[in-house]
Amino acid sequence: MEGLSVTYRYDPCSELGGDCVDYVAAAPGRAALLIADVSGHGVSAAMLTGLVKSAFRSSRDDGFDPVATVSRLWSSLASFGDERFVTLVCAVADLRQGTLEYVNAGHPRPWCGAARCR
Repeated sequence: MEGLSVTYRYDPCSELGGDCVDYVAAAPGRAALLIADVSGHGVSAAMLTGLVKSAFRSSRDDGFDPVATVSRLWSSLASFGDERFVTLVCAVADLRQGTLEYVNAGHPRPWCGAARCR
């Protein structure tokens, strides 16, 4: 994607799980990235992961702004109760400016190789 390479490795502990990595071209020279982990395993976690990915993709209307995207995801998951939760990192890489803007919602800190991270 215009000078950006995304690589990840996924080793599920069961046939279905709640891990998700997704990325999309957000605009010329910008890429949006989502790393998410839904609590639990099996079909229910996998189905909730589908909802997370769908909400991420629908954030195109907001230009994949990390704060707006996390807010959209939060709204999408609000009805599932406290026993179901998601940790995630939502980011936008601006390849022209060499920046990575992200929101970390309870996920382990991501690696940041950009010149500046906000």
